[in-house]
Amino acid sequence: MSITLPRWANKKTESESNFLKMRNNIKQFGTGMFLPNDDSLFDKVKFKVIKRTYSEHTEEFDDFTDEIIKHDYFKQFRTVGFEDSNYALYNLLRKNKCELITGAIFKIHDPLIGNITLYSNNDGTVELYRLEIYKRRNGYGTEILNIFNQISCDIDVVISLKVGSPDGSDFKISNNQRIMFYKKNGFNVVKGIKMNNMDLVNNYYKSVA
Repeated sequence: MSITLPRWANKKTESESNFLKMRNNIKQFGTGMFLPNDDSLFDKVKFKVIKRTYSEHTEEFDDFTDEIIKHDYFKQFRTVGFEDSNYALYNLLRKNKCELITGAIFKIHDPLIGNITLYSNNDGTVELYRLEIYKRRNGYGTEILNIFNQISCDIDVVISLKVGSPDGSDFKISNNQRIMFYKKNGFNVVKGIKMNNMDLVNNYYKSVA
């Protein structure tokens, strides 16, 4: 995947080592960058934080991620676990604007398969921030959602998401196509681009009641 780096990423600064680390993460994941706990860095690179989320794990989120870690399917991924840091999620189409998550996020990543990011919502739902599959039409996305849905039903935890490409780099798939994909895999539109699998979970418990 080709990633266009912001112009500042190629400049030498007094915090060069930190910026090189960010740059490597941008190249590797294409989703954002890890930052030290120093908000002054945003001033140095002239980033505008348009949203800040303080990620405190709910019991539901911990239960959900525990099930992922135990699942055999995810053993094929290189990275499965928490990453504790400031994590700046930004849209490459909106230069110098970013969404910042402070706290631990949950990453599932493999350079040959894809990149998944989850974080905890205060309402007890699990936010599926990113589901990016590098090799499409191999069933990875559908299989991952099927497993997530099964975990949701087993432990009664709803998954929510916002349809779109987090880094703005994927122009090949429209939001309508993404919505249709998620609908086929147990999600319904709540409002606009917001979707969740609440109906799937509720119907599961009605069927076993």
